[in-house]
Amino acid sequence: MTRMRYLPLVLVAFLFACSERGNRISTGPEFDLSGDSLPPDTVPPDTTPPDTTTPPADTVKVARIVLSPSVLRLGAGDSAAVTANLYDARGNPICCRNVGFLIGDSAVALIESSFGQFAHVRGVARGHTTITAFIEGRTDRAQVIVR
Repeated sequence: MTRMRYLPLVLVAFLFACSERGNRISTGPEFDLSGDSLPPDTVPPDTTPPDTTTPPADTVKVARIVLSPSVLRLGAGDSAAVTANLYDARGNPICCRNVGFLIGDSAVALIESSFGQFAHVRGVARGHTTITAFIEGRTDRAQVIVR
């Protein structure tokens, strides 16, 4: 603790010695308030172009769509979810897109709701129909069987 007591004296002596030799001592950042210049120790903003090897997810084209499950078995009045799995040309999955869904025969089953890549299907009456998912000109169908 006694060493800390002498620290201010050492700093004053150092500053005095530097000023005697004509060295400039900076006690903090200096700003040019007259214009748009950055402070001397500030790193300029990154101006390198963004990496273009992996485009943002919303610009990747859908190459393939696969409905899961491919066969949906329901009882009349029951409901289940269908997922549209999307893939790019390299087979990488794509998420978070809005997919359209259509039902072939609404007397057999209905799409109760859809959100993004998911649809909720309800069986109405005994029979067979299909559900079609579509996005960017790509489609896939799944069979819906209501017992």
